[in-house]
Amino acid sequence: MSTDRFNCNLKWDMAGINLSDQSIAQCCRTDWLPYDLTESKKDIISIFNAEHLKQDRELMLNGTVPKSCTNCVEYEKNGIEIQNYLLASRENIVHTTTQKQTLPPRLDFVLHNFCNLTCVYCGPIFSSSWTKEINDNGTYKSDNVKKTIKIKDLVKNKIPLTEYKKSTSFQILDKLAKHKDFNQVKKITLLGGEPLVNPYLIDVCKTILENNPTVELWITTGLGVPDKTLFNKIEQLKEIDKNNQIGMNVSVETTGKIFEFIRYGITWEDFDRRFRYLIDQFGKDRISIMTVLFVLGMMDYKNFLEYLNSLGLDSKDCQFGYLEDPMYLSLLSFDQNIVKERINDLLATDLLNESTRKTLENTLTQQKANTKLNQQFVEYIQEFSQRRNLDLTIFPKELLEL
Repeated sequence: MSTDRFNCNLKWDMAGINLSDQSIAQCCRTDWLPYDLTESKKDIISIFNAEHLKQDRELMLNGTVPKSCTNCVEYEKNGIEIQNYLLASRENIVHTTTQKQTLPPRLDFVLHNFCNLTCVYCGPIFSSSWTKEINDNGTYKSDNVKKTIKIKDLVKNKIPLTEYKKSTSFQILDKLAKHKDFNQVKKITLLGGEPLVNPYLIDVCKTILENNPTVELWITTGLGVPDKTLFNKIEQLKEIDKNNQIGMNVSVETTGKIFEFIRYGITWEDFDRRFRYLIDQFGKDRISIMTVLFVLGMMDYKNFLEYLNSLGLDSKDCQFGYLEDPMYLSLLSFDQNIVKERINDLLATDLLNESTRKTLENTLTQQKANTKLNQQFVEYIQEFSQRRNLDLTIFPKELLEL
């Protein structure tokens, strides 16, 4: 992709709305920026015409790469896809105005940050358990802005559920669903936190499905939810899903003890049982796998892909996000010797789709050890494991020798 003339129709045709902290994003790779959602009372379409969105569209129309797109452009220029399914979803649609007149065909809704897990690459913005852990034990010594609790994180976690249901955000969701163009929306993804622990998930899904009988509705889950809650929610979802519109995005990239380290708060045994249950309930066609390519994940990624194939799923269908923040967990900041053997093992298999293969090949050519980032990695992983009494010896010696 050339940076001389950059066009991405997702600036117009995709949007994310955070229903708990009133922020919006242009797509799933740009920052969530504050926006007063009460502005939508005048016109619900105004959400998609926020000033910062129009400014970025103007730059793109003029052939300039907006700052919010810099990471995607720079990584892709070097053969590394930041998110393979996002790139595949771009279309050769040329827009001519900064103004949106209709709803975008793709919408992401962040329902809330309710979550039972503290995944190693996550933080307070997307996990209430992260907020609680830091609030109980103090901030992390490592320089990681994602692990710093801001005032809005504390406030957001104190919103009573009764008030949450009555919030402006849910009024907006209802208004969007009743918009005359809502039936033109093709895909909606519900994010968290963990949507399956959200007490209003069924209400949200019902509102969407009743007003759009053809939309694909995907729920993203890490399955960090008790069995009883999971079974109950899935039963309710299937009851309202008359046209088989609901699918499950399952977020996972490793197995066994490494999985339990990365996805702290759930055992591998529990995940495996719940995952098999989802496959049984929804079928393979309505299960999508979302993985994160980063240094710890590479330690077991091959085993995970083989596990998917053993369940009758196709490892080549995996979606991936390439972790570039925090950078000290990124593959690019490490010496090749840390992950080279594992990446080469993967490349020698038939487990990868073409975009994953090319991304990992180009990773090997561009990896360069960064002493400062590696030191941050050591400090963070040590503190992360000590706070949870986790065993670091599950990782290979070349990683431990850092």
